[in-house]
Amino acid sequence: MCSLPESPRWLYRHNRADEALQVLCDVYDMASDEPKVVSESSGILEAIELETLHGEYKWSQILQRDEVQTGKRVLLAYGIQFMNQMGGINLVVVSSVLGFLLRGSLISSSTMSLRCSNTMSVSTGN
Repeated sequence: MCSLPESPRWLYRHNRADEALQVLCDVYDMASDEPKVVSESSGILEAIELETLHGEYKWSQILQRDEVQTGKRVLLAYGIQFMNQMGGINLVVVSSVLGFLLRGSLISSSTMSLRCSNTMSVSTGN
């Protein structure tokens, strides 16, 4: 964890554009003039500009009432995640995957991922 660089977004917001561009180049393993790096960089800068125009976001805004009921949605998502953790479903999903791997079956990775996703769907009831 100590060797991870700051995110390009954070670096751009703190007026360290050269470092941000270097991090993007390192992440994509491309030169700074490559279209992917230029596109990503300009996208980050546009997002920062939009945030500046509309004011800084405050986490307290999550629970305020709005037209799409963001607060209720966030609390519902937190509740579902809490119930998953308390119900132990994560243990079942991880154990089933490990069971497939330890069994040593010679299945292709696409078949393995399909079986694992089916196991997760059955165990969550979806």
